[in-house]
Amino acid sequence: MSGTTGTSEGAEAVVSQASLGENLRRLAAKEAVALLAALILLLIVFAATSPYFLNVPNMLNIGRSVAIMGITAAGVTIGLIGGVFDLSIASVADLTAVTTAIVHLNFGLAALPAMGVGLVVGLLCGVINGVIVTRMRINPIIGTLATAGIFRGIAFLLTNGQSHAVASTSFRWLGRTRVFGVPSALIVMLIVMGIAYVVLRHTKFGRNTYAIGGNPVASRLAGINVDRQRLYLFMLVSFCASLSGLVLLSKLGTMIPNASAGTELDIIASAILGGTALSGGGGTIQGTLVGVLILGTLRNGLVINNVNAYWQEIASGIALVIAVGIDRLRSGGYR
Repeated sequence: MSGTTGTSEGAEAVVSQASLGENLRRLAAKEAVALLAALILLLIVFAATSPYFLNVPNMLNIGRSVAIMGITAAGVTIGLIGGVFDLSIASVADLTAVTTAIVHLNFGLAALPAMGVGLVVGLLCGVINGVIVTRMRINPIIGTLATAGIFRGIAFLLTNGQSHAVASTSFRWLGRTRVFGVPSALIVMLIVMGIAYVVLRHTKFGRNTYAIGGNPVASRLAGINVDRQRLYLFMLVSFCASLSGLVLLSKLGTMIPNASAGTELDIIASAILGGTALSGGGGTIQGTLVGVLILGTLRNGLVINNVNAYWQEIASGIALVIAVGIDRLRSGGYR
């Protein structure tokens, strides 16, 4: 009897250990846990290499530095979930900032109405992108790559390629002030991401976005107007890009026709790193937030440790490769 009891207890212990191991593997497989682990690892590494990294002022500095990228990334995430890929986001942000500054400086329009004009221009850019893709049936990568050049060219034409200071203090509140010590740009990003989360998880628009990103053919058969939904998605992405352009204009205090150039890949990488599928149908805003923080922490840590700027670019490129690689693993790889 004692031998039988001992064997039974041993078997139960083995089953218990196997169950625990399986649970740990499932936990590790969850993207949210993996992302948070990566972020914590970065914090630990940079805190160990620099005494100036892990303190409240620097954490707020990271938040402020990623705010502009995060605002656009919220829209990009929703767009990618719905199968909308937009490479014109940086150009839209710059054209919005240029338009806002021009109507304020040259036509004497107050700050808020001028910002409204800039946002309308951004929405029109989204409409143009949407029409090119949904009506002309042009591949979104090619279509938005073309419009990116058009929008940036217009920004250069409007400014003659010159930068102009926007000295009005009425622009500062959006990107250069603090509320209870928290940078206003960071607050704007959190508000935008909060709204994006609600839209995705608790509205019909969000459910339709997941549906058409996962299977547009089935969505059409289910009665969803896929082309109209995608048009709205392009407008949403451009609106978020426009808002980030206004925050950048406020932060810099200067109208620069190519201030956002080159940021589009980092923005898309943050969304993919956060679990958004390039093929559509999957992703979360909270994942994108962590992805944005990972990229921001990486850059900040490299700067504080006096890493050469060229190596910083290499690190950003590696992060993009890793992000796309993770997406390919999720989707089964290139075929």
